[in-house]
Amino acid sequence: MGATEHGVELAPLTTMRVGGPADTLVTAETLDEVVAAVRAADEAGTPLLLLSGGSNLVIADDGFRGTVVRIATKGVRVESTHDEHVDVVVAAGEVWDDVVARAVAEGWSGIEALSGIPGLAGATPVQNVGAYGQEVAQTITRVRVWDRDERRERTFTAQECAFTYRHSVFKETGRHVVLEVTFRLGRGGLSAPVAYADLARQLGVEQGERVPLAAAREAVLAQRGIRGMVLDAADHDTWSCGSFFTNPILPAERFDELVERAAQRLGPQGPTPPVFPAGEGLVKTSAAWLIDKAGFGKGHAMPGPAALSTKHTLAVTNRGTATAADIAALARDEGCAAILVAGDAFDDNTIGDKDIVRTLDAMAGFPGPWVMLPGNHDAALPVSVWTRIRAGGAVPVDLRIADTPDVTMLADGRLAVLAAPLTRRHEGQDVTGWFDRAETPAGAARVSR
Repeated sequence: MGATEHGVELAPLTTMRVGGPADTLVTAETLDEVVAAVRAADEAGTPLLLLSGGSNLVIADDGFRGTVVRIATKGVRVESTHDEHVDVVVAAGEVWDDVVARAVAEGWSGIEALSGIPGLAGATPVQNVGAYGQEVAQTITRVRVWDRDERRERTFTAQECAFTYRHSVFKETGRHVVLEVTFRLGRGGLSAPVAYADLARQLGVEQGERVPLAAAREAVLAQRGIRGMVLDAADHDTWSCGSFFTNPILPAERFDELVERAAQRLGPQGPTPPVFPAGEGLVKTSAAWLIDKAGFGKGHAMPGPAALSTKHTLAVTNRGTATAADIAALARDEGCAAILVAGDAFDDNTIGDKDIVRTLDAMAGFPGPWVMLPGNHDAALPVSVWTRIRAGGAVPVDLRIADTPDVTMLADGRLAVLAAPLTRRHEGQDVTGWFDRAETPAGAARVSR
């Protein structure tokens, strides 16, 4: 099952470097050890946390009351070689940037713009990791997983992964444990077409041109370094979880409304939000621009102990002595209007009463409001964790349980949450079909989940 330890501090295993100990830490170095550790926790009904590179993880100061399985599998093997591409199988526990460096050295293209991203290879398909015009959805052909529900190994094709912007089928629930990822990479020594404007300028080429792989990697690392996005123990701007926020994608007409609201706040001659194409009828704008223009600039809340990065606004950082409570306090100081938990707050509907109380107590660190939607594992069944919370009279005044399709208004009517909760373990229909017909106050921002 892998090397097993108790009471191990988890903070050093994360890039944010906060949090307490794990009851049990299992370090799994083979596929069999990963599966055995996960099965043992599931069969015992023990809360389970999968620990990859720790770069998208904030551990509570009290630690984790359960089993933490640290993925430490190794292996990069060429499955097949063709004239124009090579198929490469990568173990989930491989350090991602080491995989990219290996690809560049071998003359394999398609992931060079993903240089410097922290974490392990197995995490890349979960949120469809991407940067500088590339994302892993462009090169992944298969993902091998352990299915915790069916208790068997499965292989997903790229289509079955349902990749979208920073999302995949694996991000929906904790059901699947990634074991291996297969990439199809180009051959020839030149990068994929350079898609990012700043990167093209740095390389001295036009967007769409190709450059030597080593040059592309060097330029990407330089761009990430400028933003504090290359891990460096001596640089507290890198003591973070990277970008906390994804760039908003919205219908073109909603972007026009955003431009009007920006003009109201910044003046008719003020700066306007950046805009990029994002598919038919959709556009993407910059989260960094929005955060900065909302008054939270680089270095906000310095000297800490928690503050925004001094290099860019998307990263919440630990200045050296921060706790998880300090990170939460920074969210409060920034005027966070609400916290939306969109599914699977609980591992399943049979979770113990003590774990429910512990979760609700932990939420007290942020005064709210909280909006919680039932997901795949904690679906809004006739008898569920949500009905138990209500029956026990344990619903805090700042918690809205969105277990019916409806609009929840927040922030004095300025924010509308359109909730599409799951009412069964596997929904057989589109539960979001009513969103386009939903009426919300004029000028209110709409968040749909």
